[in-house]
Amino acid sequence: MEHVGDAVAVKTPYRVNDHWIVPVVLAYQKKDLGRLLFTSSGDLIIEESDSPAMLLERANENEAYDALLKKDEQYLLKRMKIRHKSIVEEQW
Repeated sequence: MEHVGDAVAVKTPYRVNDHWIVPVVLAYQKKDLGRLLFTSSGDLIIEESDSPAMLLERANENEAYDALLKKDEQYLLKRMKIRHKSIVEEQW
């Protein structure tokens, strides 16, 4: 199985008819990434489960967004420092 990251966890499985559904989440953000389906005897139903690639894609959606927010935050902080410096210089 492909690597989907160590921050991936599962919630409590629940039963629907003769299947078990196991929700897969991004643990540190409580974001649902997908689900795994199992037979009542515990065999993975691959064709009905979300693929490792799909889980990884959903997990990385947040990382790209968070990186963008961090970049914007750093830009704004830099602009604030420049503006603060110019205001202080004007006052003196």
